[in-house]
Amino acid sequence: MSRIPVPAASRGEAKGRLDFSRHELPRELGVYSPIWAPISLEKDAVVLRDQDPYDRAAAEVSSGNGIKGRAALSLAVDAVAESGSVTLEMQDDQGRTPIQMVFRPDGKLYLREDGRLEPWLSWTPGEIFHLEIVFDTAVCRTNLTLNGAIKKQAFNASVNEITRLRLMTKQHIPRLSTLDDCGKYGNIAQVKPGCEEKTEETRVRLLALCWESKE
Repeated sequence: MSRIPVPAASRGEAKGRLDFSRHELPRELGVYSPIWAPISLEKDAVVLRDQDPYDRAAAEVSSGNGIKGRAALSLAVDAVAESGSVTLEMQDDQGRTPIQMVFRPDGKLYLREDGRLEPWLSWTPGEIFHLEIVFDTAVCRTNLTLNGAIKKQAFNASVNEITRLRLMTKQHIPRLSTLDDCGKYGNIAQVKPGCEEKTEETRVRLLALCWESKE
């Protein structure tokens, strides 16, 4: 269900590139992969699928303790379920998220700016995106380049360093603690153990990823 890079370390390498040529998930990639939200290596791409109404697939790399740096990746969003999203974040060790982008089922790519998700570009299923993220924690700013489109913006959270990049198939996981929650996310029969139903599929392919941080 889950896997972390081994040997385990308090921080990742400050410079790295995922190698998909070994016909297995790259060693540097940590994954959380429930049964209904599996992660696999297919045709030289890491594929995240999600049909789970109450969980998600997540993959992340630890990128050192970066005061400034860059990450470059290629990905293709093949489908997003009505209740899902494809969410890409850069975080610090405490989970604070200065950089967040979200592919939603309405065909829009959103960026979090000043605490709000604002639409930036449109996306179509299967389209390959080449993304470069350049960040500097000293000035709390990032430059994003996506298929030639450029966006400069301030961080959404003040951090001293950026330590990881995460790719997920939902922005949030539903928390079912009351009957009211059951009404929001499904009927009570669906949330009883063994009675869950699969949702439409969210599917994203990570085709390449490299990063470099200055500590």
